[in-house]
Amino acid sequence: MLNKNFKNELEFEEIPTIEDVENWTANNRKKTSFIGDKLILQNCGEFTKVFICHREKVYTNEEGLELKKYEAYSINVSNPIRYSKCINEAEKKEYDINDGEMIAIARKYRINPNDEKVVAHDVFIDWIKAGLKEIGITY
Repeated sequence: MLNKNFKNELEFEEIPTIEDVENWTANNRKKTSFIGDKLILQNCGEFTKVFICHREKVYTNEEGLELKKYEAYSINVSNPIRYSKCINEAEKKEYDINDGEMIAIARKYRINPNDEKVVAHDVFIDWIKAGLKEIGITY
């Protein structure tokens, strides 16, 4: 997993399965995209929710059956979605842009590119890029 130094732990959310989506209205089904059985895009009107870095979660239901669900890291991106917008929105989600944190990281990068916060930021961005590439969103 990611070793990071952000304001929050990364939050993954449970995503609907193909079976869940089959029960949705035809209009809502048209607003989703899957790769295999993993939801990757959900059009929410003014923005699209992009799901990356999926991980499997196995749990036991009330009847004692083991069921598989997926969790993914989500990024809300204004339409139309683009690679750079996805990266920028993920960065905004994890860093406090308003208090100058990104300016401080940029300054630290110029002074010492091996600074712990700089390295953590670079690792996070590389992780986001790899997740986007995995679902076919590239530069």
